[in-house]
Amino acid sequence: MTSTQETPVLTDSSERTEFPSNPRTEGAVRACGEPRDCADLYEEGSTTSGVYCITLQNSTRVGVYCDMDTDGGGWTVIQRRIDGTVPFNRPWADYKRGFGNKSGEHWLGNDNIHLLTNQRAYRLRIVMSPPQGKQQSFTCTRGYFK
Repeated sequence: MTSTQETPVLTDSSERTEFPSNPRTEGAVRACGEPRDCADLYEEGSTTSGVYCITLQNSTRVGVYCDMDTDGGGWTVIQRRIDGTVPFNRPWADYKRGFGNKSGEHWLGNDNIHLLTNQRAYRLRIVMSPPQGKQQSFTCTRGYFK
């Protein structure tokens, strides 16, 4: 995808806010310059889902989970709930800065989501799975999310 195309952001439904060191991720970031999101990483050849480092609008570097498999790949995951191991009943300050483990259950953080979604046009993809049922997904396309 080019910067003029809409770029996906995935929400799905983790407890550590720091970005874990990952030699593969560091190499990917150096190789592709300053990726703004998972779509940039995907375009540069990173095709394995996992935690990567991106650089947001104000030069903030943040770890994000990239889904490189679903619906063409390059999805930046902003929320992920899997099994309820991370409590989401939290104060506003936690939602502002983000919480959880990026490779598991997490919320990326309102501040990070704001910086991410102000970089260019995005699509929001919501994937919902009931405990005993078929997974469903929905995609919302807009010029921007604010």
